[in-house]
Amino acid sequence: MLIRTLVYPSYGFNTTGPAPGVMIASYSWLQDAQRLGGLIHAPGSEGDKLLTQTVLHDLAEIHGISVEDMGPLLGHYAWFWDSDINARGAFAKFGPGQFGRERVGDSLYASMKTPAGTNGRIHIAGEATSVHHAWVLGALNSAWRAVNNLIERRHESGLRERFHHLWPAPEEEQNTAGSVLLGEVSRKHPDWKL
Repeated sequence: MLIRTLVYPSYGFNTTGPAPGVMIASYSWLQDAQRLGGLIHAPGSEGDKLLTQTVLHDLAEIHGISVEDMGPLLGHYAWFWDSDINARGAFAKFGPGQFGRERVGDSLYASMKTPAGTNGRIHIAGEATSVHHAWVLGALNSAWRAVNNLIERRHESGLRERFHHLWPAPEEEQNTAGSVLLGEVSRKHPDWKL
């Protein structure tokens, strides 16, 4: 089976004619995207027909119905981001072991979240330093972490509390793994005053 994440339409179910809803039949990443992307060719080509047949077959199998029971395909559009000249390298794609264990030195992910430079004054933010790669949420959460780390360094009375009142910690920063990471950094670099 080649298709992966399905996104169902949130509208069009109660129309009297053909439902105008749009389904994303496969939102795929990495090698899965490479396999499916290899079938994307010009509309009407043999590759396009094979892509359509493959996706319809997989959808029918997932839903336990026949391809004929799904009704006619009104249209389709396929896009392969890796071939888009404006999107190459747009977001992080960590490999095995790079996203795991949140301990300093054990993963690329943990290293990117760790303050660096003289006295830990450099803070890296961006979706690559969040568990939510390639999403705006990841960029926002990492910005929260960087600002929080800077505030922690200032030791200004009430500043941390005001910040946390206005912008509570995102879920990914509330887990114990994040605390373990900061504790590990503090032990290795006690002069950084995180």
